[in-house]
Amino acid sequence: MRLLYPLAFSTLFASAGAAQEPARDVMVVFDMSGSMWGQVDGVAKVEIARDAFGDLITDWNSNNTRAGLIAYGHRRKGDCSDIELLAQPDADADIASLVATLKPRGKTPLSDAVRQAADVLKYTEEAATVVLLSDGVETCDADPCAVGAELEALGLDFTAHVIGFDIAEGDKAQLQCLATATGGQYFDAAGADGLSDAMKGVAQATAVEAPEEVRGKDFQTLTIRVKMATRALDLPDTFTIYGDDIALGTLSDATAVVPGLPIELPFGPIRFRVEGQGIFGETTVDITDQTEIIELEVTDAEAEYVIWREGQLPVLEGGKEHIILLKNTTGVDRNSFYRSWLYPAGSTDRALALKAGNISPYAGVYHSVRVPSPQMPGDYELVPTASDGTEYGRIPISFAATIDPVWQGPREVAPGEVFDAFWAGSSTRLDLFQFRQNGKALARKYGQRMDKVATKDGFKLTAPDVPGVYDLVFRSSFENSFGSKETALGVIAVGVPLPQSDAPADRAGVSETAGADTNGLAREADAMGGEESPLLPVGDLHGDWKLVFRDNQRTIPLIKFQLSHAKGEPASTGGLVIEASPDWGFGPTGGFGDMTLAKRDNDGLLMTIEVAGDRTEFVMTPAEIGWSTDMSVEGANTYRVLLIKAKDLAAIETAQDKTPVDHSIIAFLEDGQRVDSAVEWTIKDVATGESDTFNSDTGHGWDEGRTPGTYLITARSGELTGKHTVTLGRGQRGGNVIIMRPQGEGDDLGLDADYYCSEGETCQMMIRDIPLDFTLPFGWGAERPIADRDRTPVFNMSTNTADGPFFATLNQRQRSAALGPCVEIVNGTFCHDATDDPALLADIETLKRSLSFRATGVLLNKERYNDLLTKLTGAAE
Repeated sequence: MRLLYPLAFSTLFASAGAAQEPARDVMVVFDMSGSMWGQVDGVAKVEIARDAFGDLITDWNSNNTRAGLIAYGHRRKGDCSDIELLAQPDADADIASLVATLKPRGKTPLSDAVRQAADVLKYTEEAATVVLLSDGVETCDADPCAVGAELEALGLDFTAHVIGFDIAEGDKAQLQCLATATGGQYFDAAGADGLSDAMKGVAQATAVEAPEEVRGKDFQTLTIRVKMATRALDLPDTFTIYGDDIALGTLSDATAVVPGLPIELPFGPIRFRVEGQGIFGETTVDITDQTEIIELEVTDAEAEYVIWREGQLPVLEGGKEHIILLKNTTGVDRNSFYRSWLYPAGSTDRALALKAGNISPYAGVYHSVRVPSPQMPGDYELVPTASDGTEYGRIPISFAATIDPVWQGPREVAPGEVFDAFWAGSSTRLDLFQFRQNGKALARKYGQRMDKVATKDGFKLTAPDVPGVYDLVFRSSFENSFGSKETALGVIAVGVPLPQSDAPADRAGVSETAGADTNGLAREADAMGGEESPLLPVGDLHGDWKLVFRDNQRTIPLIKFQLSHAKGEPASTGGLVIEASPDWGFGPTGGFGDMTLAKRDNDGLLMTIEVAGDRTEFVMTPAEIGWSTDMSVEGANTYRVLLIKAKDLAAIETAQDKTPVDHSIIAFLEDGQRVDSAVEWTIKDVATGESDTFNSDTGHGWDEGRTPGTYLITARSGELTGKHTVTLGRGQRGGNVIIMRPQGEGDDLGLDADYYCSEGETCQMMIRDIPLDFTLPFGWGAERPIADRDRTPVFNMSTNTADGPFFATLNQRQRSAALGPCVEIVNGTFCHDATDDPALLADIETLKRSLSFRATGVLLNKERYNDLLTKLTGAAE
């Protein structure tokens, strides 16, 4: 596997000094047909393309990729011969500046232009790469698909990557075929952001191989493997592994584990991502000189979308659009943005659908989507749809005839804080929030428009910098034919306690159409206090609260809420947001409701949760920290939940995460016997590279006061050695097992062998973690098994033959297609390479028989064994 040399890794190679990497020549074919004057979001496509193209050239320049340029349609209208070579790759021309001088005029002879670009690169003699940017299909009586097939057949190694910019759904197939026929990639771009992403994709696809002089310097040779999170999940036929958004390579279901992806990578943290049809996985690994195997776990990537604020939207006149924030939690596809359509709930009739905005395929961040308002209230579904008609989900959205805006976010924030905005009401592009005092709006920056508060992290408002109590006003624009409307959303306390009063304060400064302060809260007359509304002392229920499930392994957030409580009041009520999954029975994740806390005798509390009309009460008793109660989850167990102030929980979590850990380390031989001899232990912090050593008289070591983190533990005892990476901290095991075997045994196998059968050994191997024991034939090795969530063992076994490595697997479902026969045994699915060699068939039978039983009950140690003998025979011996 070659090491890529673009983007994120390029700075690492720069230190190589005099090493001269090989250059790569690329020809760019740039569309300057008349349609490039068309606009996307109010900007001419040619201007968007020029800007994005400049970024691509910058990437290529840093990567020693030399680019030439051919343009078409830039000189004459209606002329299919208007194709011009503007720069050879070796001309050292500023092709970004050349593109800036061109003006769209003519037709789209893209097929002939690509052919001419291939000729410039001498594609029949040398490897040749062409990058085509086009906003339309061929208009000059040629077939791009056929041209691609011809160039692929005649070329030594010809590749065409195609960027389709603002291409109509029915026209994409032609451009996709050109890319596919030549082994290239097609990048679909609907707008400026999509085009920028496409240019990054091209930079990665045309990345230069690192020079031989650089390879091996400050790099680690390792193998990347991919496994399923559960046995129920199958890997697709092919999938791609990315490192820091750079494509590292493609694996298949047959090669995911063995041989995996051998590669050299630079030292330091790298964010790995696995993408393929129906799967997704992402993690960060710190590459060190000890990193040999990286196992990436993937999960089901069926499309799941989360809307930032749930609830109904009002119907707007004239089909005006709401802005919603949508997050794709799994990342269905990272090649393009998908069109979306608003259907009546349950309908698949495109004639009834309204065209909505593009939906981002990228996972983990919110993306603004414009949703047109239907004419009639009711239930609808937003459907992201691929160019081939594939639906990637149905997202429920409900519309009401009218909705009076109501604030559902926090009432107390810090000065200058960027905080979450939750409200009921419209969300058009020009809707805005405004902070006011004494009826006067603050500086202009505090009139915060909807399209500006929509961020990748959600809708966010910025609090004023000066402490005080402010009116929050919502101006809904174009809600109806009467124009904009102002609604008072109550007060926000910035850097001061929220004022309490028996009566709401005067709402001066808000228009007559504004709604009343529905929370019944008073306000201060000015920023630092006043006399219009007397303040009451803050009560002990006042502030931010969390309801969580917490044990010594994890904390699961269930509900968060904020209370405004005056001293002496027996109870307080505030809005809540559900953080738990629906399985907990509170309602949908992200849903709203009301929370009431009322004081009881003996410092207890009565907690009342009301969501969607369902009201549930819980008696909370004082605990060591906060208050607790038992809560039953439908179809599951009863859990002890904790009610605690948010700041107290944060302090406890922070302190616990930093608490030093005591843990034991136990060294076992391959047959499950504990090592009796003295052991030298080396513990290396994977994050810092620092290590220390201690000794134990036996194979049971005790390590005290270790900072939580990930460590590589190496054990040595005479000729025995073993190593294992462990994570120490809350929720991690307090005891870790190291398997030791004679140094050097099994090192020549096609896997990392923790177990190996040498001549003269009984080779009865025991895995205490799962537990599992089995017999290895002579010359065979086995990986240390891992356990699925249901404790099913998963591992590979191998031996060397004259024809190369021979493999057998247990519960590696993605390997079954490449291996020979598979059989179901007690411990799962056992597969092996096809063979008619009698010796190998005998070995397979040995493995299969030894794996065909599973231990049950309690593992017997010497004391338990003697007790059993005494009960059966009356004597321990």
